[in-house]
Amino acid sequence: MSHSLQAIIFDFNGVLADDESPHFLSFQQALREEGIHLCWEDYYGTYLGMDERNCTIALLTAATGSCDRSRFQRIVDRKATLFRDTLERLDHRCFRAWWNSSSWLGSGTR
Repeated sequence: MSHSLQAIIFDFNGVLADDESPHFLSFQQALREEGIHLCWEDYYGTYLGMDERNCTIALLTAATGSCDRSRFQRIVDRKATLFRDTLERLDHRCFRAWWNSSSWLGSGTR
């Protein structure tokens, strides 16, 4: 018995669940704790669409001229923790259902 593909779901942030704001706020806080400022305008204009790793590399390089491996890892790990904590506090059924069904988000990264 073969199984055929029944459907494909594409989710752009804000269509099924708005996770862009929680991602930004979590990322902003993780960076702030490392002394790096990130405003919404810069994030939206320059970094939107980048994953956390590439965004963190770009921000560290822009802020310090290099990307220190341990600092990079602290920021990525902290952002993942903050994002998971934020989602735990949300009380929106659609968002919770989406979160629970997204096994690839287990690491907290996109």
